[in-house]
Amino acid sequence: MRVASPITLHARTIKLPLWKHTSGSSVTSFLGYTSMSEYSLLAVRADLLSPSSSATGRAFPDVAAQARRFEIVIEGEVTYTKGTSCSAPTFAAIVALLNDFLISEGKPPLGFLNPLLYSKGVAGLNDITSGNNPGCGTPGFSAVQGWDPVTGLGTPDFGKLQAVVGG
Repeated sequence: MRVASPITLHARTIKLPLWKHTSGSSVTSFLGYTSMSEYSLLAVRADLLSPSSSATGRAFPDVAAQARRFEIVIEGEVTYTKGTSCSAPTFAAIVALLNDFLISEGKPPLGFLNPLLYSKGVAGLNDITSGNNPGCGTPGFSAVQGWDPVTGLGTPDFGKLQAVVGG
């Protein structure tokens, strides 16, 4: 795992992991009961859908983050874990840092992110182009250039996202 430059927040320094590749599990789906949003129609390629998937259903994930060998501290002891329970709070923390930055600049917080992410926000994400999410006896989906059912639009790059929202 590669670690980004430390970020100092309220006199505490944290190191944010940058996700590059996974061979572990992830959640991918195309929901047939929820329509695909207009902002994601251009990003979700029909050739990535399985024959049983709905080309009009809501595709996810929108984004991804580190989810394997995620370092945590429990009662003073360092241990490692994995999964969405790591990646979702990581992405949420980055959004919180972006909102903190915006508020310090006298601007409003971000609010609903998807329209931003699927437009100019994609410039603030690392496109993951290798790896897959095997499971249930299948190779799963593969990560490809652009949106894919494994990592969505990609993983966050705080500096690039800050430039996108601050500009």
